[in-house]
Amino acid sequence: KLKATDISYEIEIFSTIRSTIGRDTTATMLVDIGAGNTKVAIIEEGVVRSSHLVNVGSQDVTLALSRSKTISMLEAEGVKREFGLLGDPNDSSVAEITRLAVERIFSEVNRILMNYQHEKRVSVSRVILTGGGTLMKGIMELAQGSFNTTVVFGNAFEKIEAPAVLAPLLKEAGPEFAVAVGLALRKLQ
Repeated sequence: KLKATDISYEIEIFSTIRSTIGRDTTATMLVDIGAGNTKVAIIEEGVVRSSHLVNVGSQDVTLALSRSKTISMLEAEGVKREFGLLGDPNDSSVAEITRLAVERIFSEVNRILMNYQHEKRVSVSRVILTGGGTLMKGIMELAQGSFNTTVVFGNAFEKIEAPAVLAPLLKEAGPEFAVAVGLALRKLQ
C-alpha cells in the first residue's frame, strides 16, 4: 500500500539534469521542446543558474502546417511526424513552414543563450535537446546551425544497463523520456 511518505515531487528540470547531464559540471543549456512550450535551463557546476519558459512548442509547428495547408490538426500532426524539417518530396512548402516554426523556437532560445553568456561572461559548452519535439526529423541539423556551440540529443538511457539489441531504440527515445528516467534514477541514488 502506498503511503504519503512514499510520494515525492520534483521539478522536471532536476529529473532531466539527472538523466542527461549527471555530475558533469561544465556550463550546459538544456532545451526541452514540449508540445505547448519549450523549457530552457542553463546549468553550471551542477546548479541551475537560469531558467526560462518559451511559449512556443512543437504544437505550433502542427498549427502552422494546419493553417498554411488548410488541413486538420490531425493531418498536420501526421505530416509533421512523417516529414519534419526534411519536408515532403511532393510539396516543398512543408519544409519551409516547418522550418520557420522551429526557427521561432531556436531564435528565442539562442537569445537566452547569448544574453546569459554576455551577462555572466561564461561560455556555454553545449546545448542538450530533450522532449518530444526533438523527435522531428531534421531538427538536429537546424539546431546545429542555430547555436554557436555543440548540440546533442539528451540520451536519458545512457546511464542504464540494457541489452545491446535495444541500444539504438533507447538512444532514439532518450530525449523524450529524459524526465521519466531522471525520476526513476532519483529513487536509485
